Amino acid sequence: MKYPMNKYRIFEFTDKKTGRLTIKAESTYAGKRVRGVATCHPNDAYVPETGTKLAVLRCAEKIAEKRVKRAQKCVNVAEREMVEAQRKYFKMTTYLNDAKTEYGEAVEELNEFMKEMGKN
Repeated sequence: MKYPMNKYRIFEFTDKKTGRLTIKAESTYAGKRVRGVATCHPNDAYVPETGTKLAVLRCAEKIAEKRVKRAQKCVNVAEREMVEAQRKYFKMTTYLNDAKTEYGEAVEELNEFMKEMGKN
């Protein structure tokens, strides 16, 4: 099992509504409680180890799903930021190229004017 059992709080009880033996595994993700539940069917033999493992795996699945959703949101934010950075990069590159062209034209015009002044 990928996640150690000591990361989960295990509760064993009889469900008040159904009367079934139930095991609940509880952990936290992003500061919130996440639960996984395993309930023993009346026709099945009660095996606490099996119920515990099932409850833990269900809890782990919920946590993994929440992590995927959170990671996807982070990727979406990063993509938007990347697109904005690319736009800014393109804009600044265009600005730099225009400035270099303008500088070259200004130097050329100044040199020509200085030549004309030297001829007169």
